[in-house]
Amino acid sequence: MEDNMRLSQFTTGDGTKNWGIDTSTVADFDHLLAAYGDYVYCQGDSEETIQKRARVDGSLVWQKNFNIYGAATQKILVDNQGNIYTQKSGNVYKYNSDGNLVWTCDVVEEDATNLVLKDLIIDGSKILVVYDKIYVINSSGTVELVIEDAQIGSVVYGDFKINSDGDIVAPVSIGGGAYAVRKYDGSDGSTLWTSSLTVELAGVGLCFDTSGNIWVVATSYVSSYLYKLGKNTGNTLITSVDTIAYPKAILPVSNGNIVVVGYNSGTDVLTIDIRDGNAIQLDSETHSNITEYNSAVIAV
Repeated sequence: MEDNMRLSQFTTGDGTKNWGIDTSTVADFDHLLAAYGDYVYCQGDSEETIQKRARVDGSLVWQKNFNIYGAATQKILVDNQGNIYTQKSGNVYKYNSDGNLVWTCDVVEEDATNLVLKDLIIDGSKILVVYDKIYVINSSGTVELVIEDAQIGSVVYGDFKINSDGDIVAPVSIGGGAYAVRKYDGSDGSTLWTSSLTVELAGVGLCFDTSGNIWVVATSYVSSYLYKLGKNTGNTLITSVDTIAYPKAILPVSNGNIVVVGYNSGTDVLTIDIRDGNAIQLDSETHSNITEYNSAVIAV
């Protein structure tokens, strides 16, 4: 029996919807998305299959089977050459833009543990993977750095990001249900700073703006706010004056703005919240009848 998925594209400029299509599929392709350039990639949670679709209208380019573990907490990654990265049973796999296998990296040797792909440098030179440690894989498929930190925070719900210099920011648990953000040196894994910001949260979203500063949206048990942290110190530079509703993802925009994607599972409402460099809301658009999703990572 086939399931229908609703795939839509929203502009980060003003939050409006460009298009929406129903796609008849053999799997639930509504969980894992990645995008770059002219294509968006959809991976279901019930089969080891990826669809490559045209970003201009969502039309299908190809559908192929991959080595992949599907779950709403997992990710697939795509670099600026269209190479696709997946994971399964302790391994990370790199496929080219046609879906052909390039290499396999045995990250956790002789271990069937499913990892979590978190981020990459957009040229594919470094891929960030997390389990109970942080692993950095190079473009040849070799683990070049392992960071061990007993305070590494929520692997499932938190974002881990790697910047163009190879430095890494991640949530860390500081006890009592509180989390901070920590930055690690990408060459040796040493701690560069731990943020003065501490929050009690169920998850944390991170992204870098065009200046390299770190933006944080905390999915709090009480109220969620947007924070801007200095790239060199981790000090809180800006806190939004208003709360953020049901945040699920945070995305940078090339003009320096920040977009927070919110989703209310009780009402099936998606919110595109656009903020300037001072966390001031520029626009907010809501879209109804949106089923559960895992937001795309879009380079704009």
